Amino acid sequence: MKIFSALVVLLLFCVACSDVKPDMSKPAVVGFPTPMFDGMIGAVQGQVMKTLSPQTLVYVQNATLTVGDQEYVKIFWNDTTGYVPRSWLLEDGRLGVVDCTEANPIEIFDDEQLKSPSGKTMSEMQLIAYKEMPNGLSKIVYMYEKDGARPWFGYFRHPVTSDSASMAFFNLYYEAFRLKRYENNPEPYEALKRDDRFNNIALRASVFGLPTSGAASAGHTEMKWVDANGNELTGDNIPGQFILHYIWDDDTESDGNHLGDD
Repeated sequence: MKIFSALVVLLLFCVACSDVKPDMSKPAVVGFPTPMFDGMIGAVQGQVMKTLSPQTLVYVQNATLTVGDQEYVKIFWNDTTGYVPRSWLLEDGRLGVVDCTEANPIEIFDDEQLKSPSGKTMSEMQLIAYKEMPNGLSKIVYMYEKDGARPWFGYFRHPVTSDSASMAFFNLYYEAFRLKRYENNPEPYEALKRDDRFNNIALRASVFGLPTSGAASAGHTEMKWVDANGNELTGDNIPGQFILHYIWDDDTESDGNHLGDD
């Protein structure tokens, strides 16, 4: 009976442990292919359970382990938990988009004072793993061909866009551009250009230009005034008070000011 009771208690304990929700309060990002291990044995033996892709958002949990001089921290990602090298994470980081071109590149520096250029630049609109710093500075984790065995960390000062609408637009644009360039399928690209949901997004204006329709302009159609005999009149010889009625370029109409008062 005691053995049975102990088994019941153990089972209830395991069920309770399985219901523990992951801590989602400590985000982190990776900017380099990062190995994830299931625990101490996996880390010691180098048995990688998953390699996280660059620009992946994870959540740091309250558990660590040390193998040699390397600290590993437990993370939660995509309903999975595992351990990754802590020094490879950009903790308190997030994902965002930088808008840059070959004509206006972003230079990455090795130091917060922006005095030591890393030799790495960004010259096209891209998704990055970054952390906001004081005074408009951003810290970034990235890949650098100078040493492809580890992640690099650097600093720059340039606006980073991370609102949900801009991120949604970038993801659609990135895939549409890929299909157009590499699979000769321009339709998703053209469909995105026609999608007016993103008309107010700065990134959309950067790649497609400002929308050409859908907004009323400040001009109006020239109107002529005639009397009962069909003779053209001017404001000077229209007696009394009248209301000027405008027809705008987008075919909407509105009344203007009261003119010609006695």
